[in-house]
Amino acid sequence: MLEDPELQADFRMIAFDMPWCGRSMPPRGHRSEQFEMTVDLYFGIIREFVKALGLYKPVLIGCSLEGV
Repeated sequence: MLEDPELQADFRMIAFDMPWCGRSMPPRGHRSEQFEMTVDLYFGIIREFVKALGLYKPVLIGCSLEGV
């Protein structure tokens, strides 16, 4: 989807990895705490990402919580 020219014409495309996914560093405390991706944590990370980049009306596509 990131390489779709029709989407690129209308949207700024940004990809990021969630903690412990892809090539992202694991969250702090990962050696001493159990990490569990919850829906609330997932939404919180996305909200902070959107806020940090100052995005207006972002469209989120292509995400998966793998059954969470």
